[in-house]
Amino acid sequence: ALVAATTQDPTWPQMATMAAGGYRTTTRLASQSPLMNRDICLTNRQALLTWLDRFQGELGRFRESLSRGGEGLEAFFSRSRQAREAWLKEKGLG
Repeated sequence: ALVAATTQDPTWPQMATMAAGGYRTTTRLASQSPLMNRDICLTNRQALLTWLDRFQGELGRFRESLSRGGEGLEAFFSRSRQAREAWLKEKGLG
């Protein structure tokens, strides 16, 4: 979805010059076999639908906060940072 949203935008040629390692890492699955990706998604359909709904909800809350002038964004980023740091520590990566 990220690759589709970015590369289909008319400003992609300009954005592409700024896309770096983070974009490359985040979008790496788009380089895999479309047939294999389809089969993986269908095999895990229910779990993916559940997580897509949750992700969509978080994006909606983020969008709402941003549209209200950023109210709550610092708390959002703080919670996200703490959660990621805890995950990295559990994995022995942080």
